[in-house]
Amino acid sequence: MPLQGSWVEHWLDRFCEPGTRELVPLTESVVWCVRCGKKELADGATCFFCDIPSNTPVVLRYHGSLLHLPTRLCVLCREDLEQSSSVRGWTVAS
Repeated sequence: MPLQGSWVEHWLDRFCEPGTRELVPLTESVVWCVRCGKKELADGATCFFCDIPSNTPVVLRYHGSLLHLPTRLCVLCREDLEQSSSVRGWTVAS
């Protein structure tokens, strides 16, 4: 079945909202959320929204807040946010 809607929304529906994940060690180099199953590299080199490894740094804002969150995005999530300008309140800070 083809993906319906945005790439970022797909992952927001599949995994816990960023900031609410309960990460525990799975291996020496991988952590995972006990609530939703999202796996991340322990060194933080995983996309903020999905589970694709990423070395692309980016700064995000949530609902236009003054808070700037430095993180990493994969190419697909970054393109989706830049094309949509906002996905469920998440935007790339300029």
